Amino acid sequence: MEKKAKIAIGVGVVLLVGATVVIFRKDIAAALKRTFKGYTWFEDGLAWYRDSKNRAKVEALHPAYQDNIKEFFSWIEKNTPYNVIVTSGYRTFEHQAELYKENSKNAPAGKSNHNYGFAVDINLRHKKTGERLKKASSKSKWLATGIPQQAKKMGIDWGGDFNSYHDPIHFYKANMPSTTQMYALHQAGKVDNKGYVKIAA
Repeated sequence: MEKKAKIAIGVGVVLLVGATVVIFRKDIAAALKRTFKGYTWFEDGLAWYRDSKNRAKVEALHPAYQDNIKEFFSWIEKNTPYNVIVTSGYRTFEHQAELYKENSKNAPAGKSNHNYGFAVDINLRHKKTGERLKKASSKSKWLATGIPQQAKKMGIDWGGDFNSYHDPIHFYKANMPSTTQMYALHQAGKVDNKGYVKIAA
């Protein structure tokens, strides 16, 4: 029986099969993982960071929130059976206005923490079963993961605690000025050279 080993090097993955060496680019390997059930080359790593779309959404957040959310996602993937899928991060006012038009339960433009890079929406995907926790999943299912509880320990509030709106996918930085205050700062031009509202971390 052939012995197989895998080694991650630079931007690729080397698969050793007997005396044959096959090199896969990481994006190709990731695509294969999505295609074939049970394909687990990267299960031991931080999937949220390897996924370029996830990473881009995190890196577009306000600088005062990025490290916080990176630590949170890494905790999830190291301590639970779930991987993180980022469905929304920073949103422009224009995008927020479209969402409000689609559903009046969404915040209007300028009134969402997403508009200032202080919120993310995520789904959770079980590493083995592929089961996905999303917006329609019950509050009790989300709480059973222990993830909302951990978020609070890390200074992140949870949309599952909203009284009038079921939003368990929503995680936002705690102890922040209100969106009304941030909107006023934005309108007054109190932003840095990248357009982020100037707020102390």
